[in-house]
Amino acid sequence: MITIDVERHGLVAVDEDEERARFVEAGRLRARRAALEGSGRPVRVLVEVQRRFGGLAPRALLGARFLPVPNTDTVFEVDYAPGGASAACPSRLWSRPFTVGLPEEFASAVLDVLLADATSWPAGALRVDRAGFDEIES
Repeated sequence: MITIDVERHGLVAVDEDEERARFVEAGRLRARRAALEGSGRPVRVLVEVQRRFGGLAPRALLGARFLPVPNTDTVFEVDYAPGGASAACPSRLWSRPFTVGLPEEFASAVLDVLLADATSWPAGALRVDRAGFDEIES
């Protein structure tokens, strides 16, 4: 795991995976964009972010996998599901665990950010399939 302190903004933790952040999707948002030429490699990543706003500490956890596929596009998929009844996924940056899931309104924001990024991806599929949120601080 890598932890980065982004001065005056918050903390970011990057890891490979967290099985306890897996959820059964209720739906999936999908979009595609032209891909880079060449092939990528399969990878899974987990990112936790905690922002700093005075007394508030908004935080979230997202995990995704990228699978290269011979194609001309990159497909972005963001699974969503309402949070479970209990917090079940530990936080790397905070003492309180996350509620597992990704509400639909958060999923559309995740997809918007992926599409707004000017970075080009190799051909394949990037699927956000792990998530946790703080019902109070998110």
